[in-house]
Amino acid sequence: PPAEALFNLIPGDVGRRISDLRPNIEIPDFPKMVADVIESLRTKECDVHDHRGRWYSLRIRPYITTENKINGAAIAFVDIDTMKRTAADLAISRDNAETIVETVWEPLVVLDQQLRVQRANAAFYRIFQLDRNNVEHKSLASLNGDAWNNPDLIAGLQRIIPQNSRLRDYELRADFPNLGRRTLQLNAHRIFWEGSGTQMILLAIEDITDLKQHIEQATLLAREQAARLVAEKQNRLKDEFLAMLAHELRTPLAPIRSSIHILQQHFQEDPLVDQVLDISERQIAHMSRLLDDLLDMARLTQGKLQLRRELVHLQAVLDRAIESSRHFIDSRGHTLQTEMTAEPIYLYADPARLEQIFRNLLNNAAKYADFGGHIRIATESTADEGTIRVSDNGIRISATLL
Repeated sequence: PPAEALFNLIPGDVGRRISDLRPNIEIPDFPKMVADVIESLRTKECDVHDHRGRWYSLRIRPYITTENKINGAAIAFVDIDTMKRTAADLAISRDNAETIVETVWEPLVVLDQQLRVQRANAAFYRIFQLDRNNVEHKSLASLNGDAWNNPDLIAGLQRIIPQNSRLRDYELRADFPNLGRRTLQLNAHRIFWEGSGTQMILLAIEDITDLKQHIEQATLLAREQAARLVAEKQNRLKDEFLAMLAHELRTPLAPIRSSIHILQQHFQEDPLVDQVLDISERQIAHMSRLLDDLLDMARLTQGKLQLRRELVHLQAVLDRAIESSRHFIDSRGHTLQTEMTAEPIYLYADPARLEQIFRNLLNNAAKYADFGGHIRIATESTADEGTIRVSDNGIRISATLL
């Protein structure tokens, strides 16, 4: 009955030539195929399908009688439609898988149990600058010099198939030819690769070199910011301590200064005592100025420094600065020359700060000039400005640092 359906046979067809039949199956040159089998005594096989698209395996064999005579041909059709469609589906799936692998931007490599490369996508060849002919069926450890030959990595990959384990976010740092030092993140697991019939390892590779650098830079920046905050806090505490110290040290200076004035009144006739008291008074004045400087520094760093401006006579300010620095200048054996304008110069300024500026300039000139040097201070005036020049024959400041 199945043959009747395939060949549209009826009882009256018995005895007719096969070429006269109109079967429901597509068989090119079917009569010739049968004749060839009878003549050559060789079996022929091929896959054919009927008009509905169902697949059969056609087998034509010589028909030999019990007397060992050739008496025609035996034709058999084996239904292979399910197998054929399954194979077609597998081929489509394999083609789709290969298309996906080739399309993925991430480098992918298929390895066998001996870690030989069976397949790699275009991204792998492009990124690692390798040629397909020099990669397939080669050991992964032999690629890119010794870049992949990492014992820990090799051991992890070798466990995947027998233990069904996975390699998760493994970081490989290595030097790659033409690429330099790179950091790769690797993930691998066991797969069944269609067409091979065996289990394989799918290795996915991601270059995270730039990401790691960004993370390291961000971490370094965070550490620097934390260190800066600590340093700023320490500086603030230091400034607060110096301000408190300067304030507290000013308290005992007043009774000491008063005591010196009392002693000066009672020992005016003793030259030695008068000299000692004079030295003590100058040192107390110097210490007082140092404490003022400490307070000013604390106010400056805290943003609390204020200028108390008033109408001041420049000559008076310079005289006080010179008087404050005179002892230090004389102790260094320097000559101080002053050239002041004949007309007085009045400024709207903070006299204490101006005196501080001029005193620092004179002390620096005295400090950095060789013994017996020359210091000159001169003033000039215009309608709107006063110019004060302090010069010396000391070591000078280089032009690049000036």
